Amino acid sequence: MPTTTTTIEAAGSPGSEVDFAERPARTAGPRRAGIVIVLAVLILLGSIGRIIWGLQLGDTIRVVHGMVGLVITSVLAATVRVTAHGDAQVVRFFGHYLGTSRRTGMSLLPPLTWSTKVSVRERELTTGQVEVNGIDGDVVRARADITWRVADTARATFAVDDAEGFLCSRAETALRQVVAALPRAELSRGLADTLSARVAAAGLVVISAEVSVLSTSPGTTRVVEVTLDRLAAEQLLELAPGRREALVAEVVAELRE
Repeated sequence: MPTTTTTIEAAGSPGSEVDFAERPARTAGPRRAGIVIVLAVLILLGSIGRIIWGLQLGDTIRVVHGMVGLVITSVLAATVRVTAHGDAQVVRFFGHYLGTSRRTGMSLLPPLTWSTKVSVRERELTTGQVEVNGIDGDVVRARADITWRVADTARATFAVDDAEGFLCSRAETALRQVVAALPRAELSRGLADTLSARVAAAGLVVISAEVSVLSTSPGTTRVVEVTLDRLAAEQLLELAPGRREALVAEVVAELRE
């Protein structure tokens, strides 16, 4: 799997930076994992027997040997992981990132390591409803259905606290931006492109985005224009050339104060 590095500004003193990049972890397959399980079971049985024997004979050394065997059993058992399809294991050694295991089924990790399961399946997210003034001045109420997945498990784990929460907050911001700037026919494509750029640093990929326009209503400017035109048509208001635009601007400014 190709390795790429993205520099992300870290919290702390200005200019401090941290590099994150997913890389494969050194793991073994199910055959070696099975051998370790059998070995752990044998050591466990032998340790229990040695402890019982030592207690019966009053032999402290045998009891201690049995306790050491239990510790070894725990260490060996902790190296075995069972990973389902669509999941990955982010492997750490006392906080240091060692790599990511994308093996499925049973696998063997290095001793004394800790792993965190990360889903790399495709997932769906529906944003909340946003209300924005569209490009034509109308008030648009919209929401989006987004399909996404984790592409880089290291960034998704270490660059942000919560990958899905990060995506959700960026999605609503991006939705407001594209609704205000693009025509309706280009909203879905624009949202996918804009959101992809915003979440790439967190190791996330936006597969698709579908924007649903729930309703539209005339904007303030449009309402004022229609009202002035109706008053002029009924001869209740005289609009000299160029006066209409100036009057619309004045009324809208007053309404927004």
